[in-house]
Amino acid sequence: MGISDYGLWKCTPTSWSGTADTDHGHLEFTDGTNSNKTYEADVNIMSSDSDKRLVYWFVSNFDASHPSTTELAALSQGFATQKGSSSLALDFLREGFIDVNSGILLSHDPKDPTEKGDILSYLDPIMNQAVQEKATMYLWGSHYSDKGGAQGIHDIHMNQGNAGSFEDENGTYQDGGIVIQFANGTWEGVFFAFATQTLKTDDNGNPEGQTFAQALGGDTTSSTSTTEARTSHATKGTVGIEAAVVNPKGPDHGAPKGKGERVYIQNRGSKAQSLKGWTIENKNGEAQKLGDVEIGAHSKHAFDTPDAPLANTGGKILLKDPQGQTVSEVSYTEKQARKEGKLLYFAN
Repeated sequence: MGISDYGLWKCTPTSWSGTADTDHGHLEFTDGTNSNKTYEADVNIMSSDSDKRLVYWFVSNFDASHPSTTELAALSQGFATQKGSSSLALDFLREGFIDVNSGILLSHDPKDPTEKGDILSYLDPIMNQAVQEKATMYLWGSHYSDKGGAQGIHDIHMNQGNAGSFEDENGTYQDGGIVIQFANGTWEGVFFAFATQTLKTDDNGNPEGQTFAQALGGDTTSSTSTTEARTSHATKGTVGIEAAVVNPKGPDHGAPKGKGERVYIQNRGSKAQSLKGWTIENKNGEAQKLGDVEIGAHSKHAFDTPDAPLANTGGKILLKDPQGQTVSEVSYTEKQARKEGKLLYFAN
């Protein structure tokens, strides 16, 4: 049957609250069609299923062939219905603008004030930047109007591969998503699925094969012993530097925990990995010890780096194991570091 009133909304975001609801972030936006009207978008940060995790993809250079940035830029602001492969509809599994096998399983833990929940530590910097810079935003999902007169869009996530109570919403070319066009010419994409959805679907969007939880190695029905996890050795490509804030808002030094310079380390492996004895180093060789921290399978952790200051003039960040071997190395330019509070992502 599919979702109702599917389409694409070209708009300008005006505010973002990642913690507006227990399972949704809340975006407000305008679209130029009514100067007195503000619309809203609900963005899932948690599933209502028994496995509450989401699958997350961030595309730092969105340059899809369909829908193309040229087609999107040519649109007028406002909501437009989309239907089928010949329209500007999204389909995660058929159009190739994301690698479904590279998704990250993320949770949301409102009791964790430092991380703000894994999903929000990824999403907040992107959405806040879009609001601050008055970027152009493209939202795919289901249009709604409630009895109180509010209008908006939801189902901003993959809408196929569902089993059980959500199976009636399955369909092809009706996936939700977010693409952001910044004034400097940068295009970024943010896409979500649920851990219980599948990587393959039939011609009607119904599930086939493994769920994301199973395929990405984070199925909550499986377990790994702590002893085995702590003794497993990380190799390049398994544990790496995923992102960093090198120029936080306000002073670079002396900032409260979680508000200063920090580096995000991701474990792409199927087993937990201890980082006891590991260090993060800057281009000058100054090192930040990581302590006795364990990162779960397909998870990440943010580390403050007061002992390894990250230069705003460009530099390198290295992750080294207890033997001093470089496991991951990334670099950034002065131009990339210029924007305060920006989360820099690295292909690593």
